[in-house]
Amino acid sequence: MLPRLIGVARAAEMLIAGRTITGAQAAHWGLANQAVAAADVLTTALALANDIAANVSPLSAAMSKRILWRGLASSAEEVDAMERDAHLILMGRPDALEGGRAFGERRSPMWQSAVPDDWPYQ
Repeated sequence: MLPRLIGVARAAEMLIAGRTITGAQAAHWGLANQAVAAADVLTTALALANDIAANVSPLSAAMSKRILWRGLASSAEEVDAMERDAHLILMGRPDALEGGRAFGERRSPMWQSAVPDDWPYQ
């Protein structure tokens, strides 16, 4: 998978030559969202986690993660179908209305749904 993400030459250098890369290189190559100072890693990660928890429906997050990972081994047409199916499922749930209402009322959403244990999109 690494060659798909950063190219064969960079992957070969890392894997065959045993090269390590910095956080800045990882971010530049698309392996990381951003590079932060070591002292800021926990604060930055918690800020992102809190933002997701406050603003993203748990069902939507679970389905998005599933499509993200399944999409790596899928064709563009298959990913389109997964995204379309997800949209149809999610838009019929109470959290879709709550998200829109909360945005319009400029408040944090109060999600009603939880991800069931047997949810296929985790």
